[in-house]
Amino acid sequence: PRGPRAGPRRGRGFGTARRGQVAGHGQERSPGVVLDTPNGATPSGDCPASLDPARTILGAEQRSWLLGELASSKAVWNLVTQSVRFAQQDSSPDPVKHRFDGVDNWMGYLADQRTLIEQFAKTRNAVVLSGDSHVSFVYDLKRDFSDPASPTVPTELLGTSLRSDVDPFVPATQFARSPNN
Repeated sequence: PRGPRAGPRRGRGFGTARRGQVAGHGQERSPGVVLDTPNGATPSGDCPASLDPARTILGAEQRSWLLGELASSKAVWNLVTQSVRFAQQDSSPDPVKHRFDGVDNWMGYLADQRTLIEQFAKTRNAVVLSGDSHVSFVYDLKRDFSDPASPTVPTELLGTSLRSDVDPFVPATQFARSPNN
């Protein structure tokens, strides 16, 4: 898009070693959905609205551009920079049940997320750089988030905003101790 509908997407090479893509989540993004309660989740643990294939975080044109950039890249490292958490984060303390409920990030747009995961599986050394969080995490982005043995496709580095304070220590955010993460 051009003019007021132009997004911040762009690609840039850094010699033959790195290729960076910046994806924006603005004009083409589907509206947010109401966060479901634990009793409203689907058997997979996903918020039902997030399963709608018509929902998009990128928009068709930007998604097509990003997939093309990743598919055609010859770089050693392929960096995808975008503004919200890409990984699915299981918020269920029960190791048998899953609950993926972050509808304001890529978990609210599972069709777009799945499409990119499939492309990441074919892209050399993809790394997702994300922000807009009050904590920092490194995530292994799994081909199947509900299966811990599933192959890691890329890695995501999630950081805080440059201008926000870190949240105080909260034991509930110790996701590494959960068998689901």
